Amino acid sequence: MDQIHQMIQFGLTHQEARLYIALYGMGETTGYELAKRTGISRSNCYAGLASLVEKGAAWLADGKPLRYQAVPVGEFCGNVVRGLCATQLLLEQELREPREDASSYLTIQGERNIQDKIETLILQTRAHIYLSMPNRSLRPFLRTLEQAVRQGRKVVVITDSAIALEGAAVYQSPERSSSIRVISDTQSALTGSLTGPGCSCLFSREQNLVSLLRDSIRNELRIIEITGGANR
Repeated sequence: MDQIHQMIQFGLTHQEARLYIALYGMGETTGYELAKRTGISRSNCYAGLASLVEKGAAWLADGKPLRYQAVPVGEFCGNVVRGLCATQLLLEQELREPREDASSYLTIQGERNIQDKIETLILQTRAHIYLSMPNRSLRPFLRTLEQAVRQGRKVVVITDSAIALEGAAVYQSPERSSSIRVISDTQSALTGSLTGPGCSCLFSREQNLVSLLRDSIRNELRIIEITGGANR
């Protein structure tokens, strides 16, 4: 993900992100100079700068002509995150938890959405979590898994190549498929594909699916232990 798309995640439009990144590199400057640097028309540039000031991504310097300075990226992003966290707390207080049917089978589509769900499952685990997935799919979760281990959760991982995850039980299975399976606290299960166009996963708390995936992972672990594929 490039810098423009990263800044868009913090509430800027594509054009505002372009202006912010250019302004960041130029230091204190005028809208005229920024328009020349970016190739954005002066009217659009001044409108974008006004919006950056309103959103807390730029400051106005005293004097004439008006000069602008980018707010440090850590300060701007931190302010946005704090604001979102405060809004989240308000929404959690005002909105009741949706009623969830334990027998439902839910489809989660898209790589980012699936990754978010796996991240949530790891964070919500209270006792133990099992993950079976390729190394490339596992890497984004290593930090959260390390945190789970430090908090005393049992973490069992089956993957296709070596990883460094101190305190977890890691098993290598070079011949494993590209599918993913996750079981959290023997209560929630997720399975499907995390890569490729149109990737999707099935998520459920239905105990038949949880038991089916648990038995599948147990059988895979037995085969790996017989063939000597455990790291630790």
